[in-house]
Amino acid sequence: MLGRVQPQKSFGDEALELHVSSDHFLVKVAGLVDWAAFDAYWPKLYGATGNSSCDALVCFKMLLLQQWYDLSDPQCEAQCKDRLSFRRFLGLSLADAIPDETVLVRFRKRLVQAGIAKKLFEAVLAQLEAAGVVSNK
Repeated sequence: MLGRVQPQKSFGDEALELHVSSDHFLVKVAGLVDWAAFDAYWPKLYGATGNSSCDALVCFKMLLLQQWYDLSDPQCEAQCKDRLSFRRFLGLSLADAIPDETVLVRFRKRLVQAGIAKKLFEAVLAQLEAAGVVSNK
């Protein structure tokens, strides 16, 4: 089952937004990409029953961070826990748990097995190229 929770904003969440400038690359990217366009892919990865899984979009964004910042799975988990800009990009509050490295490994395997990993990464790149943020890299 796909789990996505949108809790009420707290004082800490407001502070998070204040401490990460809206000029930050990740904030700009988060606002330029149509993340809802990816929602149709997530049900292909998870069944409709059972316990809630980690939010697939959060896991996908973590994989993007890994690519952009050349991070291993453990490094990505640690940086997402530590860096406010990463939390803001992920759309997580200060109270939200960060998926651990094993979740990332399993999520990446699901993307590859479903045959959609390359397609998803190319879709993000295409949106960023269309917005003029990156060139073909």
